[in-house]
Amino acid sequence: MFTGTILSIMKTSIKIFLRPDNTNIDGSRSLYLLFTSQRQLKKIALNIKVMPKDWNASKTEVKRSDIEFLRKNKHIRKYSDKANKIIDEYFFADKNLSADEFERQFKSNLFGNESFYDFIENELKTLDIAEGTRKDYVKQISKLKSFRKTLDFSEIDYNLLKDYDTHLRIGRDIENNENTRACSMKFIRQVINKATKQGITDVKPFQNFKVKRIEGDREHLEFSELERLEMLLQSDKLNTNKKSVLQYFLFSCYTGLRYGDLQTLKYKDIAPDNIDGKDYFFIVIDMHKTGKPVEIPLANKALKFIDKGLAEKTVFHVFTNQATNRHLKTIMQTAGINKEISFHSARHTFASVASDLGIHPNIIQSVMGHTDIKQTLSYAKTSRRAKVNALKTMDEKH
Repeated sequence: MFTGTILSIMKTSIKIFLRPDNTNIDGSRSLYLLFTSQRQLKKIALNIKVMPKDWNASKTEVKRSDIEFLRKNKHIRKYSDKANKIIDEYFFADKNLSADEFERQFKSNLFGNESFYDFIENELKTLDIAEGTRKDYVKQISKLKSFRKTLDFSEIDYNLLKDYDTHLRIGRDIENNENTRACSMKFIRQVINKATKQGITDVKPFQNFKVKRIEGDREHLEFSELERLEMLLQSDKLNTNKKSVLQYFLFSCYTGLRYGDLQTLKYKDIAPDNIDGKDYFFIVIDMHKTGKPVEIPLANKALKFIDKGLAEKTVFHVFTNQATNRHLKTIMQTAGINKEISFHSARHTFASVASDLGIHPNIIQSVMGHTDIKQTLSYAKTSRRAKVNALKTMDEKH
């Protein structure tokens, strides 16, 4: 029978005891914490070893005869306080505390820790997320730390969010536009939601602070403009670097690949498949941003931009995003296309052109790797020509 102190709250109790059935080589035994809740039991090792003669079961403490009694008793009090706090918090929040949930909270280094940064940085060690998302999280943490070096969940309220939004708008060397600021606020909201689910915090700063996002008019290219760019690629009006950029930009227009996926695309990622007696080629990759596997069929318009190469070699030599966009600006001016085109416009172009061709949104969604059809529809801007042609079809049938 175990001895020790017991705290009982609504059939929930904890007991710290010296386990009798696991004597170590040196004769010491290990201290355990026993959690009991509605007939559920959970024994948790405390990583404290004590000789039986040095253990005071009635006081739940190590005797002075143990040379390390001060340190060991300090840890015992810490573990006991932590266990009691977990039970109290769930009791006053009127939430059920199962044995498994108690163990998870007890073993968490974050229970009772209000630090926003400690929480998300610890999450990043275990979260199974795409590398692109991980880098974005790290960037958001760095940006937030430039505003507040330390930050507890309890400090995050309407006024702090408002001050941070102002800081992003006018308090930094680089002014953030409304969309960028909205992404920063969404990051904070995501972290708070994660922490709330784990019982770390119950703050609700976004009840009154609304995150606004202006989608804007995403620029994309029409078929005629793509043809104009292909003619420009064959001319002698562009230098080698600009031709290289235009080549992989057009490839993305015909495949919908993101910059990060194009940058790392290797020849081994392109696989043939025989369908109805004819060979087709597919890009088969896990997308960087979402980690989602996709299979992208290559039309002849995309295939012509690919040479043969070794399996581990990248298909394109891709410049940095900034350099790519600088070159694209000049390329559009040379082509006489008066649009604000960035590399990401290639993705919008693919969705819009595919939509104009009558390709079903679900197929476009699958190729682009979207998890939500709403994302696909926001990319696929239906042109006036497509709308007119649809009305023509209606007229022809009546």
